[in-house]
Amino acid sequence: MAKRMQQNKLLTDLIPKLRQEFVLVIFLMFAFAVSQLSTTVVIRSLLYSIILFGLIVWLTKVFVEDSFGKYYNNIIFLMVAFSLLLAGWYGFNQYYDRITSWGSYSLVQYLYLFFPTFVGVEGVLMLAALLGQGLFNFDLNSKIDVDRPLVGDFVVVALATVVLIFLGNFVMNFPWYLNICLALTVNLIIINQFGGQTIKSD
Repeated sequence: MAKRMQQNKLLTDLIPKLRQEFVLVIFLMFAFAVSQLSTTVVIRSLLYSIILFGLIVWLTKVFVEDSFGKYYNNIIFLMVAFSLLLAGWYGFNQYYDRITSWGSYSLVQYLYLFFPTFVGVEGVLMLAALLGQGLFNFDLNSKIDVDRPLVGDFVVVALATVVLIFLGNFVMNFPWYLNICLALTVNLIIINQFGGQTIKSD
């Protein structure tokens, strides 16, 4: 019993609290990844349309509905977890191959592996928590903030994400997949933990 409680506390501490605004970052990263694909204009336009449709449906749900059930929380948690796992795994694999094949001896380049590693580990932990809620006695609802956000919250998150992509691309010279991991990492650490701290007026 004590061991299970320790596992639950460890899992709770390691998984950051998800605010609804973070889902916007996921959609933006999907769109950014599609923009990097070497495919036809038709396929790219189709993928953009799917992402835009999903974004509109989700935003409508956020701003129209007053309450959300456990099913919604599970979907959001699964979507975020799978996205983090995929981005982390792909980013680590591609970037590690890149720096090793180029014979890089710079420690800084290896330190950049923190971003995909962090993102991938968080994705694994979230999936473990979601699929093993009963086993770990994990309260998933306590990790998702579904309070209706302000439009300004979304604007700030979107601008911050664009700035992070700009910094990664033009300042740090990151490949696109590492830019995604950078944006997801900073959003998880900063925006989810300290976002929404201001008092919202009724």
